[in-house]
Amino acid sequence: MYNIIQHSHSGLMWLIIVMLLISVIVSLIAMFKKQETPTPFSKVIFQTTKWMVYLQFVMGAALLFLSPKVHYESGFMKSGTLRFYGMEHPLLMLVATG
Repeated sequence: MYNIIQHSHSGLMWLIIVMLLISVIVSLIAMFKKQETPTPFSKVIFQTTKWMVYLQFVMGAALLFLSPKVHYESGFMKSGTLRFYGMEHPLLMLVATG
C-alpha cells in the first residue's frame, strides 16, 4: 500500500505542475483580454487544479505516517534525510497548500 501511495503522490506532482501552468496561462489570457468574470472553462481548470493539490496533500499526509523513512526518535534532527522527510518537506508543503 505504501508503494501505491508513494508512486501516486510522485505522479500527481507532475500533473499538478502541468495544471498550474495551464491555470497561469488561462489567467494571463483573461487578464490581457480584460475579462472581469471567469469563464466556465477557467472555473473548471481552477477547481480541478485546487482539488488535485488537496488530494496531493492528503496522500502526503498519509505517507507521513506510513513511510519507513520517517522515524520520530531522539536525534532525528541530526540526520538530513530523516529531518527532510519528517519535518522540512511536510512543513513546507503545508505552507504551500495553505
